[in-house]
Amino acid sequence: MALNFQKSLGLTRKFKDYEIRKGAQWCSFTDEFARYAISRSRWIKKTFSHIFAPDEIALQTLIWNSPFKHTIHNLNDEYEGCMRAIDWNRGRPYIWRKGDFDELMESGKLFARKFNSIVDKEIIDMVYNRIMSVNQGK
Repeated sequence: MALNFQKSLGLTRKFKDYEIRKGAQWCSFTDEFARYAISRSRWIKKTFSHIFAPDEIALQTLIWNSPFKHTIHNLNDEYEGCMRAIDWNRGRPYIWRKGDFDELMESGKLFARKFNSIVDKEIIDMVYNRIMSVNQGK
């Protein structure tokens, strides 16, 4: 809808020097890339300040068109690439519960979204206790 409105006003954006990419806003970057992104903050603001959902486009486009592209964990699947267990099929996103503990532990993901202590505090305690027990085993 916003794109159609912009077109009706004769507004167009040209992205001829780089390929636009999108991805999950929940992602992790290395310190080196974060410093690179900060050094490009003026370009990011100029390019993405009036774009719908810039949090899912700006940094993803920057890394894709940078010397850091080779550091992307998975180039084909944005959710696998962000190493987060996020379930959009059972919710918006789904809130993890105690019964999902094994699924989370076997997911191979480093992070998970979404937890809610009002819905199920026990899953939060279970994940916390697992992390603490692994850390104490070192």
